[in-house]
Amino acid sequence: MSAPPSAKLHTYRLDSYCHVGNNPNMSSPDSPGPAPGPRRRRRGHRTQEERRRETRQKLLDATLECLAVEGYARTSTTEIVRRAGVSRGAQVHHFPTKIDLVTAAVAHLIDLRIEEFRESFRKMPPDISPASAALEIVWPILTGPTFEAWLELVVAARTRPDLRKVVKSMNKRLEDGFDEIFVEIFPQLTDNTTRQMMSTLTFALLEGLVLRRLIDRDDPKLAVCLAGVRANADEWLDSAARSTPAPLKEAR
Repeated sequence: MSAPPSAKLHTYRLDSYCHVGNNPNMSSPDSPGPAPGPRRRRRGHRTQEERRRETRQKLLDATLECLAVEGYARTSTTEIVRRAGVSRGAQVHHFPTKIDLVTAAVAHLIDLRIEEFRESFRKMPPDISPASAALEIVWPILTGPTFEAWLELVVAARTRPDLRKVVKSMNKRLEDGFDEIFVEIFPQLTDNTTRQMMSTLTFALLEGLVLRRLIDRDDPKLAVCLAGVRANADEWLDSAARSTPAPLKEAR
């Protein structure tokens, strides 16, 4: 009976079993044989930890994709499992609930985006002003599908207290990460309140333009607004560095 096409056929060299006396790696039945050495990992064989990480990554990627394409309301663990190509049991083992999946996926996304921003800025030509460089890096990030996934969560959190708690925590994580980068990029902003204000205003402005772009990607006003931001960014930063605003009270 022939083996199925998917079966792996192994071949063995005959000299492994013959001519024992001429093969120093073989022993006769009466000899004690060489001491067993450490087990070697077979080439291409993944460890359990590697398989676990791969499964987690597939689930996280599928969650973000599902959020961006389907929206939060239509994102389900069933759809995530289908997109990830893993079993339902694997999903439950790593992330028991939809909220667990979404939280882990967004946290992973935020860490990647912060590191991406930092590395991209370090690779920018030195003749570009820090403000222009920051805008050139942030805009593509905000106009990508990952921002749409984040936007879906923000909108859904308006009526979901459990999700709002997650989004609030993740937003704080994102703000803290970019605030650290602002310290590196704009050392002239020595006042913490000023730096945080400029960071918040910058992202609020760009996110507002992104929302407008979602409605009409060909809106000519987008290009005009972006050009205006680029042209005035350095002046805004210099003006902010010379002033120290009073701490803002949290809006209710």
